[in-house]
Amino acid sequence: MHRSLAARQARGAKIVESYFLALLAEAYGKVGQAEEGLSVLAEALVLVERTGERVYEAELYRLKGMLTLQSQVESHKSKVTSRKLKKQRCVFSMPSRLRVARAPSRWSCGR
Repeated sequence: MHRSLAARQARGAKIVESYFLALLAEAYGKVGQAEEGLSVLAEALVLVERTGERVYEAELYRLKGMLTLQSQVESHKSKVTSRKLKKQRCVFSMPSRLRVARAPSRWSCGR
């Protein structure tokens, strides 16, 4: 999709380019690459300002909101996963007799 858009741009086609950039950004979001999608949307919004072609501007902002939220959720998930892994490493690094003796609520490594 990205290659065909680049070929279209190389031919000098500028009409409804923001629409195709919106499609590309949405595709990035669907495969879990929200940050890439946001950079494509930034390019599309600059294009809208430069050309004055505002037909798809509302869709661009909708996608921007969706991808921003998706990016924040992905970031939060990675932080939570990181904390869980850190806590597990801490627990398994203790001698086994200490692991049995300590209640999970008293583990202090992950805090």
